[in-house]
Amino acid sequence: MTCPAGGRRWRTSWPDCLWSVLVLARRYDFDLATEFHRTMDQLEQHVTGRLDALPSSPSH
Repeated sequence: MTCPAGGRRWRTSWPDCLWSVLVLARRYDFDLATEFHRTMDQLEQHVTGRLDALPSSPSH
């Protein structure tokens, strides 16, 4: 599968964005690992809550 020109630009620019995030996190003493896990826990709780709220399907 080939990417259009925009895809090539994205592949070359996203590392710059990631580098900026890492530099800023270090500069402001922001623990990315802790925040990542906190965000994933919140996301899991949200998705699980939404799935639990769905009507259960009848057993076959």
